[in-house]
Amino acid sequence: MKTNLSPGKEAGALSVDWSAQLGNHTLLKIVLDAVQTVDAACLLKNEPQPPGYRPQMLLTLLTYCYASNVFGSRDIEAATDYDPTARYICAHTFPEWPAVRRFRRQHREWLEHCLTVVLKQAWAAKFEQGEAIHLGYLWFEWQFNQQINTEVRRRLELASIIDGAESD
Repeated sequence: MKTNLSPGKEAGALSVDWSAQLGNHTLLKIVLDAVQTVDAACLLKNEPQPPGYRPQMLLTLLTYCYASNVFGSRDIEAATDYDPTARYICAHTFPEWPAVRRFRRQHREWLEHCLTVVLKQAWAAKFEQGEAIHLGYLWFEWQFNQQINTEVRRRLELASIIDGAESD
């Protein structure tokens, strides 16, 4: 279930459902590219993984869902039933909500990284400006990066809050 919680002033235009803005296919491509920037060995380091779930799949699923305004672990589990893109990401290995929540807690830094890449690329794609690596004016780039970081933290905090409200 997508949430319509108010993002606040600081998030502004970045707090949209990027799957609705860009389409599922474009968003998925951006998410897959973002996940490729993470060293797979980092995802496996010192953390027990949920059995049967590849960390790259979970990272892709959570990044896609958070970019699509689906935040709660139970909602992400449900998305694998109704969202064709979420089903595609899972490749017939559908995680249950406790595994989703555990992965979010264990790999928050990688989720932050991937969401940051996704929001920058989604913003660039929205305006058909290609890669969002160099934005030109330093003051704009600094402010834009601050807004991206704020939005990423807001999305991950929202996921934590929703999971806390739905505690088992």
